[in-house]
Amino acid sequence: MLREDDKAQYLARELFGKCQTCKSGSHTVTWVIPSGGPKTVAIYSLPLEKMFLATGGGKTAALDRKRVKYSLFEAKDMDTRRNEMPEWAKSGVKEWNKTNRRKLTPLPLQEADIFLAVNLSIEFRDVNLGSLKAQLEALSKVMLPKETEQR
Repeated sequence: MLREDDKAQYLARELFGKCQTCKSGSHTVTWVIPSGGPKTVAIYSLPLEKMFLATGGGKTAALDRKRVKYSLFEAKDMDTRRNEMPEWAKSGVKEWNKTNRRKLTPLPLQEADIFLAVNLSIEFRDVNLGSLKAQLEALSKVMLPKETEQR
């Protein structure tokens, strides 16, 4: 997470407890979580007006659409396909969100495997932290092929 992103650091403490092993870079803080897997997770916060759009309801992206509390996605879902367009009102909400993932993710965090963007205006009591932690742990682990389990 970014060093100056207090909301992301607070969320990491709420999800995983006190940092046992921390590495501090010039722009980022890295926590090593014993229960996690080998994949890296970038946690960052976004102001309400830049946060990803809620996908329920209407299908067209618009400035006045409701914003999500948080958005969780993998690196493989970071970039769009050619037919997905970022323009307002010409694309669906899902396409708009996907088109803007790279633009909204801070540059020092873009090499992560998993991304968790948090809305700056939410209260964490409104988020099921247990479920979010389980999702992050599941995404961060690499499944072994069935034939290699005994090795």
